[in-house]
Amino acid sequence: MNAQQLLAKIKAYPLALSLLGVAIVLAGWAYYRSGSLDDLRGEYDTVTVQNDQTATNVKDGINFKEQVDQLTAALTQFKPGLINPSAIIPNQQYFYDYEQSTGVQVLDPIEGQTVVSKEPAEPSVTSFKLSASGSWENIMTFLNALQTGPHFMRVSQFTLERFPQDRNAAPTSQPVRVSLSLDVLGQ
Repeated sequence: MNAQQLLAKIKAYPLALSLLGVAIVLAGWAYYRSGSLDDLRGEYDTVTVQNDQTATNVKDGINFKEQVDQLTAALTQFKPGLINPSAIIPNQQYFYDYEQSTGVQVLDPIEGQTVVSKEPAEPSVTSFKLSASGSWENIMTFLNALQTGPHFMRVSQFTLERFPQDRNAAPTSQPVRVSLSLDVLGQ
């Protein structure tokens, strides 16, 4: 088809060819906009997540005073359980105080190093090494007293050994020695 024939066809069917041109332009525009639709869907999802978070915050904000009161109460219960790492003698005395109530003999509670957190709000961790000797029941009472005591601690090393004794003695009354390495939370 040459240029004269093409021009004759355009003059013969102007409306149909105009509509074809408009259809091609609209198809191109729709194709171009389809990428924008994906972007809009992503933006919609982001706004939906933000809206859900805001709704949750508003719902939680209704009970804000009660939550602050609960946190304050928890903090007042937590603070007394922290030791003062610089008070070496009272820290050692804490372990000696269990001798009377548990019936064990506490030997050499030694305060080790204190690791201070970079965050001022986080507690420090002080290590202790100590031994205790007594009957099996007394050792168990001593360990239970440490576990339920006022200070927050974890046992990092535990050694249990039996002392040689008279063969005629009851097995439960034979002396036992426990050696502990403890990590205690401090101020």
